[in-house]
Amino acid sequence: MTTAKLYRIGNQENTLRGWSRLYLKPISTVRERLRRGWDLLDALREPGGQPQAMLTVGDETRTLKGWAKHKSLPLRLIKDRRKRGCTPEEQVAPVRVDGFEAFGRRQSNSRWAKEKEMSRNTLKYRLEVLGMSPELALSLPVARQGRRRKEVIS
Repeated sequence: MTTAKLYRIGNQENTLRGWSRLYLKPISTVRERLRRGWDLLDALREPGGQPQAMLTVGDETRTLKGWAKHKSLPLRLIKDRRKRGCTPEEQVAPVRVDGFEAFGRRQSNSRWAKEKEMSRNTLKYRLEVLGMSPELALSLPVARQGRRRKEVIS
């Protein structure tokens, strides 16, 4: 039985397959780049050697795309949280789904949406995709979509 070779990046060790999964890079591409003399970290980066944004939570480091896949979160949510200055732990925190607390009260998403006269989809989009705080998501005005009237031409 052979033991897979471990590769070190920073203070973490992983197999080549493990690193390629974390960086969402095909292992064949990584192997070929290493065969050509590339540094492991460069081989794991995007074409042209452009570095991807990395995020360390606890002792684990991944790309933003890697965290999004690992935590089943939209990549846009992590990027928005990062832009707003959230801590790494907050950036990959799960999204509140079954109701939440705002303005000192806890209610279901449906009740909040009804109270604030907005659709549940609008509220869900603001919380999950845009990553807004509950208070902000509930406070922003909703653009009303009127029904189109059919004009009768005589």
